[in-house]
This record gives sequence, C-alpha cells and structure tokens, in this order.
Amino acid sequence: MSMLAPQQGASTLDGQEQPEANSSEPAAPRSHTPTPPASNRDTAKLLERMKVLQDIADAQLAKVSEQVENLKEQLADEKSRARKFEKLAHKWKRRAKEPGPKQKLRLIRRKELAEHSKDPRLRKKHLRRMISDLDGYIKAKFRVYADGEEAMMNLLGDNSTSEHVQQLLTKLLNRLPHLKKSVQRTVVRRIEEHWTAEVGLVIRLRCRIPERPYQYLINSFSYKYSPETDKYEKHYIAPGVCMPSLGRNAGKNETIRLMNKYFDTAKPEALVLGSVEGITLSFKEALLAYCEQYLPECTDIQVQLAGDGAGVFRGVSQTTVAFKVIVPQAERDPDFHGLNSPFSSQSVLVFEGKEAYHEVKEAMARLLDELKDIEDNGITHNDKLFTLKKKGGGDMKWINMMCGAVPCNHTHGCAFCECPQAEWHLSDTRHTLRTIATIIKGAHLYHAGMTFPWKCPYCPKTFETKEELESEVAPSSEKKRLEYQIEHKGCMWKRAPVIPDLPPEDYVGDVLHFALREVHHCIEVTVRQRCTTQEKIDKLAEFLVKHVKCFIKVKKVKKRQGVKEEKTPNIIGRECSLTMQHSEGMVRTVLSEDDERFEKAMAVWRCLTLLWREMTTRIALDTPAFRETKARAIRQKARDYTAALIAHGSAQDVHLYSHVASEHLPAQVLRHGDLLDYSMQGLEHLHSQRKTDMRHHGNKRKTGNLKSRTAQSAKLEVAHRIINKSVQHRAISRHLKAKQYRATQAEALAEARTC
Repeated sequence: MSMLAPQQGASTLDGQEQPEANSSEPAAPRSHTPTPPASNRDTAKLLERMKVLQDIADAQLAKVSEQVENLKEQLADEKSRARKFEKLAHKWKRRAKEPGPKQKLRLIRRKELAEHSKDPRLRKKHLRRMISDLDGYIKAKFRVYADGEEAMMNLLGDNSTSEHVQQLLTKLLNRLPHLKKSVQRTVVRRIEEHWTAEVGLVIRLRCRIPERPYQYLINSFSYKYSPETDKYEKHYIAPGVCMPSLGRNAGKNETIRLMNKYFDTAKPEALVLGSVEGITLSFKEALLAYCEQYLPECTDIQVQLAGDGAGVFRGVSQTTVAFKVIVPQAERDPDFHGLNSPFSSQSVLVFEGKEAYHEVKEAMARLLDELKDIEDNGITHNDKLFTLKKKGGGDMKWINMMCGAVPCNHTHGCAFCECPQAEWHLSDTRHTLRTIATIIKGAHLYHAGMTFPWKCPYCPKTFETKEELESEVAPSSEKKRLEYQIEHKGCMWKRAPVIPDLPPEDYVGDVLHFALREVHHCIEVTVRQRCTTQEKIDKLAEFLVKHVKCFIKVKKVKKRQGVKEEKTPNIIGRECSLTMQHSEGMVRTVLSEDDERFEKAMAVWRCLTLLWREMTTRIALDTPAFRETKARAIRQKARDYTAALIAHGSAQDVHLYSHVASEHLPAQVLRHGDLLDYSMQGLEHLHSQRKTDMRHHGNKRKTGNLKSRTAQSAKLEVAHRIINKSVQHRAISRHLKAKQYRATQAEALAEARTC
C-alpha cells in the first residue's frame, strides 16, 4: 500500500519540517529506506503503559503476599494460644475435680467456684484471690482454724451436730467474699454473734462507706435451725439500714461508741408476716436513743412517719418506713449537725416489696401497735415521761395510699379534698375536705352498723341489698375488686386508712418531691413536646448533660415511621435547682426568641422558680402572724404558676402537685408551720445507697429478671449471673473473632489468586 504524503506544516518523527507540496524548488530524490508509520507512536505509548501496570500489579501482589504471611503467623499464634488454653483448662479441671488434702472450708469454696465458673482464667482468679482473702478473714474475725467445727460447736452449744455446723459455715462462707470484694468496702466494725433458739445466729456486719466516712450501712442476715428439714434455713435478711450523720468533727472513738450504743439498744427483729419479708427495729428504743443523744431536754415529741418505695435493682423493690423528730423553732439548737439534714430520717422498717396498700398495711401492723401503745401510755425513761404526737408525710403516692384514696392519676386523685381533675386549675377553696369518716363511707366498707336499704352519701342512689351494691360499684371477681377504682369521690373499694386515727389533714407533702414532679412536668410541657426532630432531641439531651449534669434515659420505640429513640432526663435532688437556673438556655435549644411560645414557656419557668424559692425559705419567727404571711405568699405564687401553665397550654396541663400547692400547702403551713421541717429527704438517700450497693454487686452490668426473695440473695444471684454471662460473652467473642479471621483469610487468598 502506498503511504499518504504528509500535510502542510506537519513535522516528521525527527522534528524536522516537511517542504510544501506546491513549492517551486525541485523535489529531492526518494530514498529506498521506508519511513516509520504514524501508528508506531501509539504502540510505543501502549508498551510504556503496560510496563507501568505490570509494576503496579507486582507491588499489589507483593503486598497481598505479605498480608497472607502475616495471617499465617497470626494463625500459628492462635493455635499456640489454643493449645496452651486447653492445657490450662485441663489442668484446672483436674484440680477442681481432684483437690488435694487441704482445709475443708477451702474445698467447699473451690467446689462452688468450679460450678459457677466455666472459664479457667476466671476460676484461677477466684481461687487465688477470694480463697486467700476468705482464709484471712475467717482467721481474723471468726478464729476458725483446722478445728473450726469444734470452735463453732462451743459457740452454738450442745444442740447442734457437726453436720449442722458445717452447713452453716458453708452458707456463711459463700456470702462473706461477696460482701468484701464485690462491694469494695472495708469492714471496720466488730461482728456480734449470739445464739438463741428463736432467732438463730445473727451476723451483723458494720461497713464503713468511703464516700461518706461518717455514714454507715448495716447488713444483717441470720440462719435458723429447722428440725423439719434438719438444716439451717434462712430466717430473714435485712437490707441496709442507713444511720444518721455524726458530723465531720466526730472522732473515730466517739463514732464507734455512738454506733455501738445505738445498735445495742435497738435490736432488729425478724419481720415475716404472710408474704412480707424484711426487718423492723424497735421504734421505742430507736426514738429514746435519738432523743437522749440529740434532744435531752425535750419531753413532748412530735414525730413524722413517712415512707417510700424504690426499685433498687432490676426485679428487686424495697419499701422503707422512717420517722423524723420535729423540733420546735424555740428549742432548736443552731449548732446541731444533722437535725434537718437529709440524714436525719431514722428507718425503722425495711421490707422487700412494692409500694402497695396490702403489703404496707401488713408490714406496718407491728409498728402501728407500738405507736398506739406509746401514744396511749407514753414512754417512761429515767424518771421522765415522754409524750408522742404523730404526723404523716411523704410524696403524694404514699399519702394517697395511706389515706385509702385512689392513685394520683385518677379522676379524684387528691387525697386532701374531693375536687375532680377537671377542676384542679380553679382557685376555689369550697371543695369538701376528706375525713376518715367520708373515706370509709366512700369506700363502701361493710361494718356492723350498715343496714339495707343503704343510701350512698355521694350520689342519689339507694341500694336495697348487698348484692346490688356489689354489682354497682365493683366487679364480681375478688381479685379485681381489691384493685377496682370506684368513681365515688375517689375512694378505693374496701380500703380504709392504714393509720385509722390519722386524718388526711395531718399529712404534710414533701417539698422535694414537689420540685421533682414539677420540673419533670415543665420539661415535658414546655420543651419535649416541641422537639419535633431528632436533632432537637439530641441537642436538648446534650444541653442537660452539660449544664444540669443529669442522666439521660434512652428508650427505643417502634412507630409507623420506624424505630425512634426517646430520651428522657432523669433529674433528681439538687439537679432541680440547676434546671431552673438554666431554664432559659434549655428553652432556647428548642424555641427561638421570635416564637410567641418562647415568652410563655419562660413565664412558666419564672413562676415555678419563684414558687420554689418561697417554699424553701424558712419562716423568720414561728408565730401565727408569720405563718399567715407565709401561707398567703405560697398561695399567690402557686396561683401565678397555675395561670402561666394555662396561658402556655390549657387547663389539662395543671396536674395534682400544682393543685396541692395552691389549695392545700397554705393550709398545711398554717397548721404545721415550716414545710422544710417535714421534708423527708433522708428516704431518697437511703434508696440511693441501696441502689449503689446493688450496682456494685451487679458489677454495673444488666442482668435478666431477678426472681429473688430478699435483697441479699438477689445480690448473690446477680454475682453468679455476672460470672456466667461473662463466660458466655467471652466464648461468643472468641467465636466471632475466629469467624472474622476465617473470612478475612478467604478474601485475601481469593484476591491473591485473582491477581
């Protein structure tokens, strides 16, 4: 084929210009050497590109080969570790099955650990640390050596056999390491031991709390010999009983003397009444010990009795009943530490169970009998006659339950009056106040004086027979009848007041719970209802964590749009005042200043802050005139707060605590005096201590639903479940790591083969 001539102005491969075709000069003679074609230039470029790609492929292949070598080394290391692990497991398995001839106590503990610990490393840790600590603890406290059975026989007497003592020692040894290691507290108090045929052996551990060096937590548990089963069975286990603060200036010797004096006078007694299990202290002895120490000249004693329930752990709830001595302002010592502090509450009854009517009434039966005897006859001690006057307190849930009224979320949820929920926003003092007689009649209790036909005092109906009355106000099932809420002015079916001679007007609401409920309610009304996007929810949660330093509960809720996270702030104690201080910044995270709802929301928070300051300010002088001034100020601030809630939303935003603050707290100030004297903050501290204790036992991990009957058994069950779950978690993690390793190796080999 003939080649085309180059165009005008074109250059050759050597860079020289070709002469034009129509030039006048004669053309040079043609050479026989062929000129390289133009396509050879593209071939050269392709060769250079192939060389570069070959270098890149060689580099990638070298890199993949290096990765494969590393994976092979890791596989060899894993196999070596697996062989060592199997040898170690076989070694400890053989030791657990065939222990050497050592002390019997150590053998018992080792067998228990072998049952609950499947991981050899965990088993090794427990066997080395816990057993050594256990031996030292027994030698120091119980003085049990090789002749431990004989020493315990001398302690218990001739009625116990060697087998019984061995069973008792086994149960005690199973609990002592958990109290020492899991709780991470140092036992600094002596252990009191005594044996009686009724109660059994009582081991009382007095633990010193590092966070509060002058606060003590008492754990009591006992075992009773049962002739039927021929074993020592658990008689009762007492949850922690928190004692008052002794002041930071109190020395160690004084602290020990006062604590020993208190617990020598107030002996705990077993509380086993039906399904209720717990511990109760002698109210008389506890009250005398308190008055002798803090109020030596006071003979007319006013006592506030209150209670509260809390979930100390998942599946474990405890209810505490405590008392607080109300000291008149004229007799109050300003230098006294702890009288009006959160630790001034003395717990006299702790039982495991929810804050329910029937359980509380059953548990308080012995305490109420003792209170009745003291009120009728007084207390004579050291030629002094002490008289007692009791009052009630607590949050609205506790007050409603003690008065026999319906729960707080009911239509007639107020325990002090018969005002329905639709009228809580009205400033009307003409509502009928509740009395014990109206509560009993409203509950339709059958007593000896009820005859038919019977006319209801709250409605125009007249019941001819007993069956007609039951069919009208309650269902046929007895179980449902106990829980049924009657519409007759908010009284429960067959529920009389727990304390028969304490009217609702003698109950004083807790100021702390008012702040907690109102702050949560204001956050819900003014802020959370405006959080329409996830961005605003996260921004609000970040603000509360940063400024208020509160805990945020995250809950996933399934909706039509998908799974959505709901973040709820958990505000307690002093965080209420911090929330009020940072209310403006909190509202700004959701609403802009141009929004008309911004000013309304800020008005709600300003009114709540003014009301809270008025309630927490003490009366200058406890006289009728000053009480009247204080009551008038609280009533005005509460009504302003109610008006701000209505202006922001509607009348439905006014709930029970707002109604109580505007209509009943002023009357309580006129009748009882300063509200801060009736604040039961000590109950909150008791529950927080127990929650902390339970979380320490649970190693701050979540467990399943606990089916425990006492707090101490729950702690032990948590500890065992944590061991089992940690073993399962490690096994699963090893399985996932091995699976991931095999997948990575397969991908690397496939990529290497492809290259």
